[in-house]
Amino acid sequence: MTVTDRLALAPARVELERRTGGSMLLRSPIALSSYPRCIGEYLERWARNAPERVFLAERGAGGEWRRVTYGQALQSARAIGAGLLSRGLSVEHPIAILSDNSINHALLTLGALHVGVPVAPISPAYSLMSKDFVKLKSIVELLEPGLVYVEQPVRFTPALQSVDWRDAQLVIGDGEVPNAIHMEQLLACTPGEDVERAYRSVGPDTLAKILFTSGSTGQP
Repeated sequence: MTVTDRLALAPARVELERRTGGSMLLRSPIALSSYPRCIGEYLERWARNAPERVFLAERGAGGEWRRVTYGQALQSARAIGAGLLSRGLSVEHPIAILSDNSINHALLTLGALHVGVPVAPISPAYSLMSKDFVKLKSIVELLEPGLVYVEQPVRFTPALQSVDWRDAQLVIGDGEVPNAIHMEQLLACTPGEDVERAYRSVGPDTLAKILFTSGSTGQP
């Protein structure tokens, strides 16, 4: 690699502000350049420029591949967004996700981000390894989710039965669970003007995702 081939990296400088109470604020001295309004702009861009290009792929239990193109991902995100809005999901009632990484997990996240509904991916360990589900219960109490997505409900049955989910709508990725709706039902929704209005209202200050700490030194 020649000198001219090297990446232009930002200088290793940082401004430190010490605040009362012992807290410290670190800030880059470099001004932030222009940036997209939201994640959905990236998805729209690639759905427009390369609609047939594979964006997501995962191997099924039988070895077959499920592939989703950029064009399909945008259609799915808008459909899911319509389903979320029709069910009253909002900042006050976000989405809790109990699932390993998967295409459905990704599409649900993109759909929520598209219409400004926060998502909270919860570590599967709190559901699959815990015996008392104390950490999961604490998270749910803080979130007050309006919807909980479970990719494989059979694996998460003890967690689902041990936590008070209140009025949260249960959405599943496979199998059959009483009073639950299947992910396919969200994907079958028809987006309308409400989806476009919600998407246009999303901006840099919109709450997108809620992440919890590991809980190794206390509650998450």
